Amino acid sequence: MNIKTNKMKIKTLLLFTFACLTIGTAYSQKDKKWDDRNQTGPNFNKNWSLGLGVNIVDDSGVNFYIGDDWNFSLPFTLSGEYYLNSKFSFNALLSMNKYTEGKRIDANFVVKDYEATYFAADLAAKFYLRDWFDTPVLDPYIFVGGGYTSIGEYRVSPGSGRPPYNPENEDVDENGNLMVPQIGRFTFNTGLGMNIWINNHWGVTGAATGKWGFASGDYDRGSNSVSNQIQFTMGLIYMFKE
Repeated sequence: MNIKTNKMKIKTLLLFTFACLTIGTAYSQKDKKWDDRNQTGPNFNKNWSLGLGVNIVDDSGVNFYIGDDWNFSLPFTLSGEYYLNSKFSFNALLSMNKYTEGKRIDANFVVKDYEATYFAADLAAKFYLRDWFDTPVLDPYIFVGGGYTSIGEYRVSPGSGRPPYNPENEDVDENGNLMVPQIGRFTFNTGLGMNIWINNHWGVTGAATGKWGFASGDYDRGSNSVSNQIQFTMGLIYMFKE
């Protein structure tokens, strides 16, 4: 992952945050009656929430182009969150997806009929920035944590952006496609997001996460080493206590 790629992904995170703020501000103005009736917003003190939604994964390892390498197939997410108070919480997230034909992984294009499944289990500590806004509707946060990601076996055609392609040191099929085995890896995660509360129980949420994988064992080598990812999640959340 080169410096230019990292800069592009940081810019994408900032654009995503700006979009969330714009949408949230518009909704806050539209639903001012709810704001006036509920100055404190949802009850966060020692409360739980449940979330359900979708996710998008980019694992291209090249300059970040919106949509070109986004994987959005079977994109299910399930989350649970425990709020210590209005500023701190702990979140657990399960996500499923699938790398689809023609998308790039580490600058190589996934071959048809050999796409990879994606599964991730992540834990995070969140710090909320809601005090920055004079409304209970907008609920931005930053977070840091870790997780475990498993990417199933897949095949890719050689691309120009990957490490030097050397068939003698790689597992390739009869068509010269690189055969990548199923690889699990631990990840360090950080990112930012926004909740927009519709009322004291229901809200919509969106987040962008950068995931840095740790290579180990047989996969700590060449093109089969684990790669970094960026993941977007979107969905609905429900707060249990009034």
